[in-house]
Amino acid sequence: MVDTLVRILEPRPGDTIYDPTCGSGGMLVHAADYLRENSHHATSAQYFGQEMNWGNAAIGKINSVLHGLEATIVAGVSTITDAASRMVKVRCASFRWHSPISHSLMSSGG
Repeated sequence: MVDTLVRILEPRPGDTIYDPTCGSGGMLVHAADYLRENSHHATSAQYFGQEMNWGNAAIGKINSVLHGLEATIVAGVSTITDAASRMVKVRCASFRWHSPISHSLMSSGG
């Protein structure tokens, strides 16, 4: 699913790729892989993530380093209450739709 989302978004060199619920950083890594597959350097884009769970954010940082990325991953903040969203071209997320917050957002149209 992650690979399909990245291919739909088609990240390009110069883009800032933002994942508001980055977890282990898999979406950021897939975006870098997509750039490599299209004959670009993975470092030709900027990678930014946000993760509320400190442990997952640490794994995301390690994962990005292992894949040669200089990703900025902000830990311990909620995407809903403290969105670190910037003016970025590519936003990607795989939200957990089974959470109570997500259900209330979907039912309220937000």
